Amino acid sequence: EKIHNLGVGSNLPVLPSMAIGKDYLIGYFGFINQVKRLDILFESFQMIKQKFPQAHLRLVGDYDFSGLEIKKWKQWIDERNLTDSVEWCGSCVSFVASQYIQECQLVILPFSDGASPRRGSLQACLALGKAILTSTPEVDEPSLDGLLMIKSTSSAHWAEKAIEVLQNNELRQRLESRAIAISQQYSWPQLADLHIKIYNSVFTKKES
Repeated sequence: EKIHNLGVGSNLPVLPSMAIGKDYLIGYFGFINQVKRLDILFESFQMIKQKFPQAHLRLVGDYDFSGLEIKKWKQWIDERNLTDSVEWCGSCVSFVASQYIQECQLVILPFSDGASPRRGSLQACLALGKAILTSTPEVDEPSLDGLLMIKSTSSAHWAEKAIEVLQNNELRQRLESRAIAISQQYSWPQLADLHIKIYNSVFTKKES
């Protein structure tokens, strides 16, 4: 028996290249749940804001604004006078979500159990060619080599790395190029071909 551990493709359309939106615009894409480390996201953003007062954080996803988790973080943001610097885009059609993310200079995706090619939010940001700061996988994921990944759960460490990317155009461009290269391994046609090859190999073995 052999286990094939395949990833998923992007769930957002790739739009024609467009100009960066606001300076120091940081993005987050995906659901809000226990797997997502919002404490790292918001605490690191607060530190980034101290370095770059013009920085903004944009969250794109289908959020339940009546839920306790978002209410808790909205209160946390308000108490630190960050309300005007945090954009909750909420649910939107796919091409609008793509535009919102594509306008960001950096995307931060902290996961409690590490990044994975099976995460739709990560794949969407890879396909859009964004510089991404994410969590080190719990298991080796060679296909993600070249991404800027952090093992530490220290928000200060995440802020430090984010500031480095925002200040270094060469680094950011290198991360953007690597994101596109990784995403090409997980295009839907490529994944379909991989599935067909796996099914054919199984049926061939059974027939023999």
